[in-house]
Amino acid sequence: MVSDSGVGIITEELPQIFERSYRGGNRSGGSGIGLDIVKRICEKVGWTIEVDSAPSKGSTFTITFL
Repeated sequence: MVSDSGVGIITEELPQIFERSYRGGNRSGGSGIGLDIVKRICEKVGWTIEVDSAPSKGSTFTITFL
């Protein structure tokens, strides 16, 4: 599990965050490939990745090793 106390992710963006090159609304920096790579690795080895996030509350990413 990895958590932060950053700006969080708005609910409407959550379905897209694992898409290659998706960087979110008003974010600057980054290329938008990190979460896509993590998701692909998880799928390849049979793991799952989930995110729990809310604006102004931060995000928590959980990888479950099966």
